[in-house]
Amino acid sequence: MHSPTATGRFAFAGGFTAATAGYLLLRQLAGQPDAIRRHTVPWAVNLARGIGMQVRVHGAEQVDPAETAVFISNHQSNLDIVALYVALPVQPGFLAKRELRRIPIFGRAMEASGHVFVDRFNRNRAYEAITRAAEQVRAGRPIVIFPEGTRSETETIKRFKKGGFHLAKQARVPVVPVGVRGTARLLPKNRRLIHPGTVDVHIGVPIAPEEIDACSVDELIDRVRREISRLSALPLLEDVRSDRG
Repeated sequence: MHSPTATGRFAFAGGFTAATAGYLLLRQLAGQPDAIRRHTVPWAVNLARGIGMQVRVHGAEQVDPAETAVFISNHQSNLDIVALYVALPVQPGFLAKRELRRIPIFGRAMEASGHVFVDRFNRNRAYEAITRAAEQVRAGRPIVIFPEGTRSETETIKRFKKGGFHLAKQARVPVVPVGVRGTARLLPKNRRLIHPGTVDVHIGVPIAPEEIDACSVDELIDRVRREISRLSALPLLEDVRSDRG
């Protein structure tokens, strides 16, 4: 039986996020166009503190806050977003699934703050969204991509979808692999409870645009995926299947 503390943390996280999003959306509509953007990192810091999540950052010195980049990360839990906002030395947007736009208040706040929504079931719309995101990145707005497409149900690195890597090639900015460890234990997929604990965010060495140009999309995917596996200390999905015979 789950403890009230774990379910209470989950309720706090949902309530705090909804209240913050609603308040900042009202401020944005009242003539403060950057209200949501300015308060996103404080929201993440306070939410992490409220649920007892400590974020340890490794390799932040490898990222120049004055430069834009495409950050590519593994995805184990909804808490990955909070951890990345706390850890990264820049404030990125996210490439998000279109379904999140339909969530009352939260979806509107995400849209107002510049996140890019992708329709995973419409190829043409997905391509248009990726092109828009690449333009934003070139204009100086860093972005985070979860190329697994959804949260992994096992502690492995799933196969990557190609859309985010086409975006990276179009944007012609550095690609930064990021490995997140520990969020799945704090908030497992499809569970309504949050445990306190420590999350480690390992930021890898940026891959320069010239290196990205010199390789194919498949080669870039393989390189980034293996580096994220190393950074997150999680095996590739096919390696686990192979070991099991």
